[in-house]
Amino acid sequence: MKSPLGPVLMSLLACLGTAAPQEKSPATPGAHLLFTEKSRDTEQGFEMVHYAIRADGLPKDQRYALYGRWIDGSSKEAARGLRLDEVGNVRDEKGDGFTLSLGQMFPGEYVTLALVSEDGKAKAFGEVTSHPIQAEGKGGCRLGVRPMDPKGQVFTIIGTGFGPGKKLKIASTSVNESMHETKTAGADGTLPKQVILPAVIGRTGGEATYEVSDSDCTVKVLYKWGDAMLTKPAVAREPTP
Repeated sequence: MKSPLGPVLMSLLACLGTAAPQEKSPATPGAHLLFTEKSRDTEQGFEMVHYAIRADGLPKDQRYALYGRWIDGSSKEAARGLRLDEVGNVRDEKGDGFTLSLGQMFPGEYVTLALVSEDGKAKAFGEVTSHPIQAEGKGGCRLGVRPMDPKGQVFTIIGTGFGPGKKLKIASTSVNESMHETKTAGADGTLPKQVILPAVIGRTGGEATYEVSDSDCTVKVLYKWGDAMLTKPAVAREPTP
């Protein structure tokens, strides 16, 4: 599938080829990629999300290649011959604005992008999640769920906005199982890193929740795991005239 807006990277649940050359080397000090969502639409039954890219901290007199890497470790070259304008916006070989299109991404799936100069000496990295799993409580506390493997068996829970050093009450569920525990928020109000394995005996997937409360804020996030995470929602179709 090709998009008129630019190169398309589909979900890496399918094999995308050999590892990109940038994976084993660090970024140029101070360099990073910034992504701005331009639009969303549907192409050939898939929801596509289109991004403009800006690179900070990279030399402007180089040509670059763009690579994508997903959570299963597979990689793909998305484009090459790219250049940067005076403010770092990524442009194509003709100097036109460059657009990256991501499609067929399941909730929470992220892709790590790397912009690498042709001589391999300049590199910048960034991460994009087209459909983040997140929730915010009335007191400003927030939770995010990040899948750590392509089969939806392991997740990281990220929490922010809690009272520094406050006691946190945690309740998690998966299908018909539940767990309760307490943690202490960090000095910056973050939830200590939580790694969750929501699998339930006899099930290949399902819904799970994670709820965190301090004395001022409660937030609960819903996510799916296993087969349920990988099931694509039906794409709405326009009625036939």
